[in-house]
Amino acid sequence: PSINKRSRGRQVPVSPDGKPVRVHCKNGVIKARPFICPYPGCAKTFSRNEHVKRHIRCLHTDEEGWVCQYGGDACRKTFPRKDNYQQHVRKAHPD
Repeated sequence: PSINKRSRGRQVPVSPDGKPVRVHCKNGVIKARPFICPYPGCAKTFSRNEHVKRHIRCLHTDEEGWVCQYGGDACRKTFPRKDNYQQHVRKAHPD
């Protein structure tokens, strides 16, 4: 988004077709998020295309996730991504 337009007194990045691009503001830094999830009803935006692909794979498909096997049937929590599962194991089952 190299073009800007004014919206209520502030500049908002816009895409080449003139539509506003959603932005994420963290610690005063504005970062464009031009990649939008194409699924109807999902308004998620991302700064990188691979993040959109990961989002779709984890939330909008029937792909099996990771199931925690610690403690037999005691835990059985599921996670869409391996890194989320590994973090859970480190924190919830440290031994």
